[in-house]
Amino acid sequence: MRFAGELTLDFCEIETKDASREDVERAARTEPRDEETWYMTLTRSEDEWMDATLHGPAIFGVRCGEGGGSVLECTGLDARQLEAAFVSFYEGNHAWKTLCEWKPRREEKGSSLRKLFS
Repeated sequence: MRFAGELTLDFCEIETKDASREDVERAARTEPRDEETWYMTLTRSEDEWMDATLHGPAIFGVRCGEGGGSVLECTGLDARQLEAAFVSFYEGNHAWKTLCEWKPRREEKGSSLRKLFS
């Protein structure tokens, strides 16, 4: 059952509004993949999204915004896991959370002005 609402798929600079499950599956399966330019983002709302980048010949890193500013990340997914994660997110279920070990994204700490003057 698909989550109610419009999802937008942004795949290698091609945006598809109100994307279908088939659009998501097709994007996840598209080859060849260039490590420099390949990416895939599925957006439900401003703070609910999933995106992926290529980290090797067939290894993906995925990030997911769960709402409320919470962002999880996972690395080392293969193409099968990538497709399963995006389809699960598309469907609005949480099966994607079982595909790998998700960790909270680390916030980069900004430099303090105090350090500049000490």
